[in-house]
Amino acid sequence: MEQAMAEYYQKRTQQRQQQRQRIQQLRALQEQQQQLNHEQSQSQTSPIAGGDDDAFELLQRSLKRFKREDSTGTAVDVIDLTADSSSQGSAPPTPPETQELYQESQQQSQEVKQEAEDEALLGANELQSDEAPAPPKIFFCSRTHSQLTQAVNELKDCPASYMRAIPGSTELRSCVLAVKRLLCVNEDVNSEPMLVNEKCQELRMEKERRRMAGDEEGEGGCKYNQTSFSELRAQSPQVWDIEDITKLASTCEECAYFFSKSKLETAHIVFCPYNYILDPAIRKAVGITLHNSIVVLDEAHNVEDTCRSGASLEITDNMLGRAIKSFDDVIWQGDEGFQPPAYDAVRRMLSSVETWFAVNEELHEQLKLATPGKKVLLSNSALNTATRLISVATYMFSDNCKNADDFKLLITKKMRVNDEGEEIIDTKLCIWCLSAAVVFAEVARNSHSVILASGTLSPMNSFAGELGVDFPIRLEANHVVNMRKQVFVGALMNGPGGVDLLSTYKNQQNFQYQDSMGYLLLQYAQMIPGGILMFFPSYALLGILKARWERTGIWAKLVKHKKMFSEPRQGGKFFDELLDKYKNSIARHAASQDAPSGWMNDNAEPRETGAIFLAVYRGKSR
Repeated sequence: MEQAMAEYYQKRTQQRQQQRQRIQQLRALQEQQQQLNHEQSQSQTSPIAGGDDDAFELLQRSLKRFKREDSTGTAVDVIDLTADSSSQGSAPPTPPETQELYQESQQQSQEVKQEAEDEALLGANELQSDEAPAPPKIFFCSRTHSQLTQAVNELKDCPASYMRAIPGSTELRSCVLAVKRLLCVNEDVNSEPMLVNEKCQELRMEKERRRMAGDEEGEGGCKYNQTSFSELRAQSPQVWDIEDITKLASTCEECAYFFSKSKLETAHIVFCPYNYILDPAIRKAVGITLHNSIVVLDEAHNVEDTCRSGASLEITDNMLGRAIKSFDDVIWQGDEGFQPPAYDAVRRMLSSVETWFAVNEELHEQLKLATPGKKVLLSNSALNTATRLISVATYMFSDNCKNADDFKLLITKKMRVNDEGEEIIDTKLCIWCLSAAVVFAEVARNSHSVILASGTLSPMNSFAGELGVDFPIRLEANHVVNMRKQVFVGALMNGPGGVDLLSTYKNQQNFQYQDSMGYLLLQYAQMIPGGILMFFPSYALLGILKARWERTGIWAKLVKHKKMFSEPRQGGKFFDELLDKYKNSIARHAASQDAPSGWMNDNAEPRETGAIFLAVYRGKSR
């Protein structure tokens, strides 16, 4: 590994040195050519036939010179020799040496343009610097934070030996990106997980208002909102996970969320969920740049659905109405009224979804003209609604609508009865992306390498086709589990009493189906030691069966044999703690080496033999 990394950086350094040399040579050639043109114009010798259409003057007219600025703001001359001079009339005969010079200039111009593109891509500072290139940033992504925690723990025990191959590097730097709900250490804010963003924004704006008023030492705002992060920078380890940094942030009274974002730029390895990489809106908001980065997607069998979901949208008329009202609330504020152009454009876009594209063009123009002004508070739900609508529509209509056929638009109407007994029709606008390649192609194009890892990617050809990327390097290893000896797969068509276990929506409302599922689980709880995972297609069905089992006494019988755990709708720390309790119950049973039977032999009393976790397929526990 060390040798491979050393060769990689040596090759990168050599390429940049060669690029600098070529640019210097080309610029020297340009100066010689300009001097030659100047001398020729001052010469008193007779011109070639054609008078003013001297070959050198023709060459000079064909030069199209313009200025551009590099990343440092320095003006750089760029010369384009491909300008069409046919409109100047037929060219007069020219000497052979002049023709050779002109042809050589055209050839060199192509190289100058290519070098200019490379310089713009790589950055002028990087080309002009003699320092070793920065190491590629590695983004390690998985679906859940619990999976990321496992990867972080492995990295803690793994020596970062590959870093020794980078000149001047002494230590590995990492960070973990997560939402505020998981990283916030202010108990007044994270007490309501669904309102963390709004509460955080309110406290930060309050502190900003006090600062603008000159009250630097006054009370108010979030006491953890420290921009220097001096204590966290000094005490944080090289490799840390969410639990590590939140504990340390509580002690130091500094914000773990904004500290983790500040570490993004200098980190060598970044741990984050899929959507931080696959969703362009999140990438832009967080400040993630994929250029020259290595993206590792663990549990990659979920990538297709994540990509499709990232480019899809479902918005109800109620959500749209609340978003419009939220924008209305901030469009006019203050004594004389406050009307931000960008807010007004977004508001009109939301109120006219069917003609959003024209409004979206105006929105982009308004955003270009937007200037810093009065800070206003917009609800997180309204901002998400507008952002998602713009993001999905951009996928559909970019590049001359090349992705339009990969989307399906439909409107659903559902009738319900409200608390007053009135019939209400809920209307929902659905824009569904049917191709994962719409999102994934951009990630693959911008990254240096993309590595997908999973135990269930086969068949690989169809998987690569879904993502729209041809993976030239593929590896299929043998499974760590002996499938013939250690795994049994079976299908149960009927439950106790011969009840059909077909889980259609109609059958789910049948009490016989609900009771049969409960007694079937009870039979297995008595026979199977350790843990049992039972997956449901939705939270709704899980709730229906659990409520039925509690009413009929089936739940009480299950509790006598296994500890019962049920996946909550909300995630975060509560879910992680619940999952740990489930695992600990199984571990205690394994340590006791009890017999598999769920009944005591002497008095026929049932006893615990592990735990059951009721989970949702593709929910948090998967």
